[in-house]
Amino acid sequence: MKRIICFVLFAIIYTQPLFSYESKSIDTALAKMPKPWKTKVHRPNLEEYTETMNYWAQKYADICTIETVGKSNNDLPIYLVKITDPKVSDDNKYCIIVTGFHAGAERNGGTANLAFIEWMFSDDPLAKRARETHIVLVMPIVNPYGFFVKEQSGNVNGIDVYSAGRGKVWDIANIKLKDPNKAPEIVAVMNVMDKYAPAVQVDQHGIALHYNGQLTVGAIGGAYSNFALRPWDQNVNNAMFKSGQAAGYGYDRIEMTAQRLLYGDQFKPIDEYFWYGRPYFYTAMYSYVRNHTMPTTTEICWEQSGVEAIKGLIKYGIDSKGPLAGYPVNVIKRSGMGELCSGGQTPGVRRKSRVELWRRQAAVAFGGLYPQTDFREMFICSTSFKGLEILTKGTGESGRWGKIYKEPLLKNLAEFDYIDVEPIKKFIEAGPESQNRVLYERGKVGANIPATPVENGLSIVARIPYPEPTILDIRLNGKTITENPVDGYQRWYEDGYTKLRINVTPEMAKRCEIYVITIAYDTKTKRSYGWKTPPEVIERLKAKSKSAN
Repeated sequence: MKRIICFVLFAIIYTQPLFSYESKSIDTALAKMPKPWKTKVHRPNLEEYTETMNYWAQKYADICTIETVGKSNNDLPIYLVKITDPKVSDDNKYCIIVTGFHAGAERNGGTANLAFIEWMFSDDPLAKRARETHIVLVMPIVNPYGFFVKEQSGNVNGIDVYSAGRGKVWDIANIKLKDPNKAPEIVAVMNVMDKYAPAVQVDQHGIALHYNGQLTVGAIGGAYSNFALRPWDQNVNNAMFKSGQAAGYGYDRIEMTAQRLLYGDQFKPIDEYFWYGRPYFYTAMYSYVRNHTMPTTTEICWEQSGVEAIKGLIKYGIDSKGPLAGYPVNVIKRSGMGELCSGGQTPGVRRKSRVELWRRQAAVAFGGLYPQTDFREMFICSTSFKGLEILTKGTGESGRWGKIYKEPLLKNLAEFDYIDVEPIKKFIEAGPESQNRVLYERGKVGANIPATPVENGLSIVARIPYPEPTILDIRLNGKTITENPVDGYQRWYEDGYTKLRINVTPEMAKRCEIYVITIAYDTKTKRSYGWKTPPEVIERLKAKSKSAN
């Protein structure tokens, strides 16, 4: 009887489907599926594009200027749209640029830029605030031949404006094109970048607009083919990501989404484990090398997804706080001891200072007491080869890294008439650092750096690893400075550090080549050093020693 029951149960179970589901026709489901591709997508032609430029230039003349900054080899215009509120001084504005290098074959990078321009003209409170706080530049379609004549990424001569042959059309050592006549589109971009030195460049990519509903994977921050083309500050990347996400759009974040490490030459035998992008010199890196512009790219399906991401970027710039507010492009060079940063209190002044210092950074050298010690900081910055030459005279050190002991250091500093050596001597002798020596890192000797003095001022930022330190003594070149934004210091708390920005006026920068910062401080916070072995372990060791004897 048991066998019969088991057989019946087995038959019932065996004859039932493994999964329970509603049986329905696929035809019914597909009939309900939207079919946007049955409606033709509109792709603007050249006549519509140029007339739109003329219309915008007339209608929004109070906030917009449009100029032809170049022409393709087949005489098509390359436009620059500049949007800003002229009632606010440009000195008080940040500058960003939005480009469409691959529009081109990826047409909706260009159409997204046109949609972004429309938003910038709107009454949206953020757009209005952007016009007051920003100079917004847009080069919507950089490769008009590829967009309007022949659907391709290359121009008439087959040169891809975006990747530029992965660096092959560039004389990278001298940051110029090997044959500018073959790439007038890139020349136009270079001229705009050198004129405005934007803080950030957003280059929009996407799809060909072959039909309505054509998709691509959205992305923010990096290029799939080139991991070197990326914003170095993930806060900016995340601001763009979250802005688009809040509007309902999703984006990859390159190797973060794929959960892969970036590639390097030593990984070639095992490259299948690493991110497949490789480092190349793309056109967007030109303004990085020249002006310290931060590059970022997008991949989009819907024009609005590109607009929403850039809105997040703009809001980031508006909301940022502190003496170096705005976009994170102010650090010219840094070591663990301190940072050389752009000078000035307004975005416009900092922009001029940033470009000047960035272009001569190969001459910048750093030094400081070593090992670093709690409650005291000393940082030396040289902004010229001549300054470093005097500083290291008689030390026998000539490499990139070197050391200067107390006596030759003080003797060499005394040659600078603007340095008071005695307070520096006392500061050095008050600490425990090994043999009272200064380690330094020299710049790239032999680089083509002008011998002229720094014209636009600078600042030096030191970091104290405590939230509320009491500044006992702070000096620049041995002379006490006060807390003020002109020729003193400013302080704020950020990323777990109290930051001190020491301001050097243009007048001082013109006559100084060496800057020595000394800071003595105290804190309410008291931290311990070292680790104590548990008492039980000490007792065990005593017992073992006793039994061994």
